[in-house]
Amino acid sequence: MWIRAQERESALKNGDPRSRTRNRAQERGTALKKVEPRSRTWIRAQESGTALKKVDPRSRKCDPRSRTWIRAQESVIRAQERGTALKNEEPRSRKWIRAQERESALNEHYKTNRMVVQIMSGKLTFISGGVRSGKSAYAEAMLVKEAITAKGRLIYIASGRPVDNEMKKRIEKHQQDRAEQAWTTIEQPANLFETLPFIHQNDFVLWDCLTTWLANELYTEHNGKFCIQMGGCMEKKAKQMLETVDEIRKNSAHLIIVSNEVLDEFPSAYDETRKYSEWIGNLHQKLVALSDDAIEMDCGLPQYWKCEGKVAVR
Repeated sequence: MWIRAQERESALKNGDPRSRTRNRAQERGTALKKVEPRSRTWIRAQESGTALKKVDPRSRKCDPRSRTWIRAQESVIRAQERGTALKNEEPRSRKWIRAQERESALNEHYKTNRMVVQIMSGKLTFISGGVRSGKSAYAEAMLVKEAITAKGRLIYIASGRPVDNEMKKRIEKHQQDRAEQAWTTIEQPANLFETLPFIHQNDFVLWDCLTTWLANELYTEHNGKFCIQMGGCMEKKAKQMLETVDEIRKNSAHLIIVSNEVLDEFPSAYDETRKYSEWIGNLHQKLVALSDDAIEMDCGLPQYWKCEGKVAVR
């Protein structure tokens, strides 16, 4: 034992080139300091030590031969796909493609909605019914509810004229029914287009009613003659009325037109009465075609013939 210890000590001090112990010590010590390129230990040290200290700016690891460096590079690439590539120009990323598809779909959706708002900014409802069927009360209640919700203004376009005691009483009754709500009343027996300057966005408009307006227009005097007696007169007035209805609809939130249903009666023997019936039937058809909802009132109950632009009952 003593002899072996002496050999090791002598070999380490004197550097005996024939000593295996010296060779091992040199590999572990001096070779690491003097950079022996043939040593496996040196190679491992290079991978684990010096190469790791020379930090790549994109990663904490840098040696291209190191698996750790490769994983770090993969992480950098994934981060690029999740972040920068989505905002900039990386077209090969699936997430980038999905983001582009979502953005395109949203833009198309908003574009379509803006077009719909421009084409149809308001709602049109047509309500008809017999005398005392509850059509006016139903229309008023509908608009009052909507106006309260939207904080809009209530507009009442009145076509009636107090030509006799019965008509006076009917007008007074309608005024009493509206007294509890803040209705703005526009007295307009004829020339409906004159109401346009008073209609604004978020207005809820009730026109009551078409039948009295038609009677007023037919018997408006022009150069000593009534319109009903003049060829082409009522045609012009009807066209102008339909254009005005379209304008009121565009400028308001909701327009309701009330009219009497008089076509269930037997044909009259009087020529002017037949003309009136023909005109009211013709105007009803055109207004229903334009309307979103078409309602017929009977005993206070609404029957929807058209709802949201589609025929409800066939």
